[in-house]
Amino acid sequence: MNTSALFPFIDPSTDTLSLQDTKRLQIKLWQLVSYQSQRYTMGDSSSLRIETAEELFTSICFLLQLYQRETRTPWQKLLDSDFKELLKESHALVKARISQAKILYQDAQQSLPKVKNDFLEDTLNNIGLFFRKYDVQLFAHQIPCMIDYPLACPIPETLYGIEYILQYLQQLLIENHFLQRFSGSDLNGLLSVYIPDYESSLINLYEPIVINSLGRCLLTQGSQPLNISDREKLLLQQRLQYLSSAELQALSVVSVEALANTLFLAAKPLETEYLQHTFHAALPRLKAALHAQNLNGIFMSW
Repeated sequence: MNTSALFPFIDPSTDTLSLQDTKRLQIKLWQLVSYQSQRYTMGDSSSLRIETAEELFTSICFLLQLYQRETRTPWQKLLDSDFKELLKESHALVKARISQAKILYQDAQQSLPKVKNDFLEDTLNNIGLFFRKYDVQLFAHQIPCMIDYPLACPIPETLYGIEYILQYLQQLLIENHFLQRFSGSDLNGLLSVYIPDYESSLINLYEPIVINSLGRCLLTQGSQPLNISDREKLLLQQRLQYLSSAELQALSVVSVEALANTLFLAAKPLETEYLQHTFHAALPRLKAALHAQNLNGIFMSW
């Protein structure tokens, strides 16, 4: 039986439940919802709103999915377990992730780039509120804070609660560590051309710095200074305009490796992979700019 419609947290490619198992799972889940409802209303479950019951159910599903993925226990085997005990063990897993996220949060605060952005600072302040507002017991899937600052690589929509916060902080640290390798004057010079009021704009600081850095590597002139002159843009146009998409992609891989070596990132595969993913996402824009013979919107000059 396909259980993905009833229970989206179950992967049908690895767990196929029979009709009998599905009914058992339904009963156990609704017993948990009833148990959590009693805790939420302090015994007066008659006052529970439907929307709240749905949130409690979603939180339970999030927690059980976390436990199943962490322990790699098949759902058929979990069905024989006491689901209240599974819930407690899931809470322990979440609390361990909270501790990990708090360490990353402190690192993110201490690794801010040498330029300001209001949305970045506000988002970090809000993540601080997350740790005070997050309800592990009843609403573990929720993210009780505003996260406005966009990352170069968006967080998957399949992540919730503390897992979303963890992934966000991990990626933000990758971006911050990269930006820290450049002087404040270089960052300010490039970003002021990219968007004059970048300090109060809803933009990602990492991507335009990556693109100019790789532009300099394509010129075989290292990654710094970041400035790419009009003459250098002409050289890039001449060098790149006749390359196919596949050739451009291959050259980008080589350039990312060169940049990673220049910035001492080669020993950090996650940061190098993130760099590659960011530049790969920008290749269609670069290809279109080359076709239009106008690289001004891709590489910044000041």
